[in-house]
Parts: sequence; C-alpha cells; structure tokens
Amino acid sequence: MQVALILGAILGIAAVVCAYIFVIPEKRVRGMNKFLYALHKIFTFKFLLIEKINRFLYVFLTILSITLGFFMLFVENMFGFGIVAMLVLPIALRILFEASMLKIIMTNNIIELNKKAGDKPASRAQRPAPRPAPRPAPRPAPRYDDGGYNPYGE
Repeated sequence: MQVALILGAILGIAAVVCAYIFVIPEKRVRGMNKFLYALHKIFTFKFLLIEKINRFLYVFLTILSITLGFFMLFVENMFGFGIVAMLVLPIALRILFEASMLKIIMTNNIIELNKKAGDKPASRAQRPAPRPAPRPAPRPAPRYDDGGYNPYGE
C-alpha cells in the first residue's frame, strides 16, 4: 500500500514536470497534436470547462425535475409537490444557472478582448499622448473710425 502511494506521488510529480516542459509553454504550441493542444488550452485556462459542466448540470437537473414531478402527480399526497417540481423548479434552476453563467460569460468576453488587443501585458505603460501646441493669442478686434455712430462710446 505504501509503495503504491509513493510510486503514485513520484509519477504525479513527473507528470507535472512533463506538462510544464512539453504542454504549457507557448513556444511548443506549433508542434502539438490535437490532444496536447486541448490540454494546453485547459492548463492555461484559455478554455473553461466550468461552462460545459454548468450547461450539462442545467439540462440534467431540469429534465430530472420535470420527470420526477410528472411521476409525483400519480403518487398519493404528492400532487402539489409534482406541480411545483414541474413548473416552479425549472424556472428556479434557470435563474440560478443564468446567474452563475454571467461570470463565466464575462470571463469569456475578457479573454476575447485580450485576443483582439494582441495579449499586451498590462505592466507595459504606454506613453501619454503629446500635448497639443498652444494656440496663438487672439488678435484684438480692429477699431473702426469712420466718423459715424460708435455704440461703444469710444
């Protein structure tokens, strides 16, 4: 038993080292087959598994609540629970899973924006835009001395 645990720990450490050498670095992406590329996307969080798991759980729990509610209709003293399970529970599940998906969708949008921006590191500060050239001072308005009416009293 102890030998199996020690051997498992050693193999686990070796697998982590191999993953960090052969799967995770960006420079190795070009030569990867589809399986290693999928592992690369999972290990670098470019592909989120939680989204797929959430969708599966939502569909599974919704179908389960509807089918259980249907069969509860025919059980004595369970008619009310059956109606609730068929009508209210799927709506509650939808609200719950939509709330959990909001954060995932925001994360996906941020990942897409980073791809479009070229994955520039946030630590590089960009130089500020140059200041605009100062405007020349406005010229004073010309004085008219035509001997006529001057509304300014000069």
